Formats: sequence, C-alpha cells, structure tokens
Amino acid sequence: MITKMHDDASCNSVANENLSLLCDLELIMGMLTIMSLLDCVHRLIKFAQSHDVFMGDFINAVKMCQLELY
Repeated sequence: MITKMHDDASCNSVANENLSLLCDLELIMGMLTIMSLLDCVHRLIKFAQSHDVFMGDFINAVKMCQLELY
C-alpha cells in the first residue's frame, strides 16, 4: 500500500499528503500516547459506572493518598 502511494505521489497531491503523514514518526508516536491515555480514561469511567462510585469521592481519596505520601 505504501509503495503504491509512493508511486502515485508524484501525480496525486492527496496521496502525497497521506504518505507524508504515514511516514511522520512523531505524529504516530503522539497518536499512540493519546490512544493509551484515552484507554485509561475509558477504564476509569467504566470503573466508576460499575461500582456506583462518585468521581468526586474518587478524587478526594486520591488526594488524601497523595497527602499521606508527602
């Protein structure tokens, strides 16, 4: 697929833009980071929904744990 895009890049500006995005390592690594962060937030939401936990209570518990560490 990428080799065909490389062949088409000289005559197709859309293919050229897509090829440059696929080859941009910084963009791909950033997307992986964002996706893992969104996965963590999704799991936190599912945990809160399944255990009838209010997020305010969870945040207060985390803050209290942080205060105990310092």
